[in-house]
Amino acid sequence: MTESLQTSVIILGGSIVGLSSALFLAQRGVPCILIERHPGSSPHPPRHGLDAPHHGAVPDDPAHASLDDAGRKALIRHAIGSDEEIEILAQGTWALWGSIADAFADKSLRAFLAGDAAHALPPNRGGYGANTGIADAHNLVCKLEAVLAGRTDRTLLGTYDAERRAVALVRHDQIFAREDYRKYVADSAWLAERRKGGMGDIEVLDDVAMELGQIYRSSGVMVKNGEESRWALAKTPAEWKGQPGTRAPHIWVQRNEEVISSLDLFCAGWVLLSEDGGLIERLGAVAGLECVLVGQDVQEVEEGNFEAAFGVDKYGAVLVRPDGYIAARWGSGSSAEDINRMYILVSYAS
Repeated sequence: MTESLQTSVIILGGSIVGLSSALFLAQRGVPCILIERHPGSSPHPPRHGLDAPHHGAVPDDPAHASLDDAGRKALIRHAIGSDEEIEILAQGTWALWGSIADAFADKSLRAFLAGDAAHALPPNRGGYGANTGIADAHNLVCKLEAVLAGRTDRTLLGTYDAERRAVALVRHDQIFAREDYRKYVADSAWLAERRKGGMGDIEVLDDVAMELGQIYRSSGVMVKNGEESRWALAKTPAEWKGQPGTRAPHIWVQRNEEVISSLDLFCAGWVLLSEDGGLIERLGAVAGLECVLVGQDVQEVEEGNFEAAFGVDKYGAVLVRPDGYIAARWGSGSSAEDINRMYILVSYAS
């Protein structure tokens, strides 16, 4: 007898990104079905050869083609710096390359690419492959849950491509700008096209900035006209000061006599923070928005940290998305009505 299954979300591929997607969905109460073609571990990565160095292979070299198992094991031991016993399960050649999909979502906003399906990036010491894919999953799941719950319009899903594809492009360029791979692309058509377009050499950005400090630009983030043109592609968390499109910063706060990170206030829903009690009171009834009065609902462990870290004054406010990124912020003089309108706009509230 054939069992009938129904689900709102199907995940194709049980990689670290596919499994992360399923976990993020479960965390938010969204059922899904994950489909993986291999009943057990795959001897090769889903995209044969690209991630092979993690399996002990080396870039293709004609001299390696004639190696027997003993020679291959010797190469692996040399690479990992260990004499441990090694079992070779499979072998394959590896070509150094990287590519980014033309789009991370189809036009109907029903099918999405994440992880290796969206961006084929070679292994590097910054972990840009798996970390980028897991961040794809988190960004997408936060939006999927809101749409499936009926709180937001489906067009919110369009911001996934705008935000995550831009991140993938920067990480692609950063990998090939670094010493590990720079020499391999010195004569490439990709680099020639960049120079032909007047883009010049790629500035190498800080690794911590790349992992924790890239900025989102989409209709899900609201900035002042021309403001974002002055901002870098990535900075370390300590360098950002609450700019819309960046991760909400960490400061220590106290809630119910317990010291917690400000990050513990986020990632469950939309959150507005302000020290202005009148503003918080007027916005308290807005559906789907949790309002946190700094100084009452939570207290700063060190006075002045909230304003300094989030880049607002005493009568300003910060709007944080369910994925922990800042959607918008306001200074003194902003009305509750203006903030509510902006919240509806960036959240795509239905």
